[in-house]
Amino acid sequence: MERSKETKYQPLITALKKAGFRHGYLIITAAWLYTLSYVVSNYWEYNSSPKRVQHKIQQQLNKKEERFNKIITDTALISSLINDSVKSPEKNKLIDEPFGFFIYSDADTSKHLLTYWNSNKYYTDPEDIQRNDGAYFLNHQNGSFELIKKTIRLPKQNVFVVGMLPVKWDYFIENKYLISDFDGFPDLDDHYEVSTDSTAFQIRTINGKDLFKIKLKEKKYNAGYDIGTIFLRTLAVIFLFFFINAIAIDAATEKKFKQVKQAIFKDGF
Repeated sequence: MERSKETKYQPLITALKKAGFRHGYLIITAAWLYTLSYVVSNYWEYNSSPKRVQHKIQQQLNKKEERFNKIITDTALISSLINDSVKSPEKNKLIDEPFGFFIYSDADTSKHLLTYWNSNKYYTDPEDIQRNDGAYFLNHQNGSFELIKKTIRLPKQNVFVVGMLPVKWDYFIENKYLISDFDGFPDLDDHYEVSTDSTAFQIRTINGKDLFKIKLKEKKYNAGYDIGTIFLRTLAVIFLFFFINAIAIDAATEKKFKQVKQAIFKDGF
């Protein structure tokens, strides 16, 4: 009885095997796409691990530092900003910079005069401008920043410039324009935080000075389902459906062919 059942389904099994070999490239492609999505999710995305988050935050901050240092080497531009004689395109470039830029004249006196600032998103406290030249990590009401102070010697006077490089924004009231998060890294605040723990990951300036640390929040897991991962896994499912559909078509075609062949055989004999 069992043997007759095996004999009955043997043509179908054979047809499925043939279809599997014929369209195997589809299931292999689906498997590769899913594997690639796993690699993208767990190794390529900046938020896949604390080490990568540390690298990306430090990399972005160092780029801002490089841009700030490039601006302050242009003493002609600094002088023009103080005298309000700079051309509009150059001013607009400074307005678009991803950090606050301040110029204080009368650096040699105790009465420091704010003569230029590029944005109202940033501000300095009196104790900020009393610091010595250097880089500092500080917390303001609207977030955490790297403050850079540098004295510039001009022909007629000494001035000092201050850069307020955003690290993380914090707003008491949020809306679609004011969102509490790490600057340039959407939703990272859901999983990471600035920390003083000894086990946290250190963020350093371009000169190697320790600024602050970050760590993964407790009981927080980042699934990392970014748009790239979703796209690749969707493609994998599509190729899997193509494979199933191709096998079903081949099996149905094989069955129909068998039926036609049997009918011809009967009519012929």
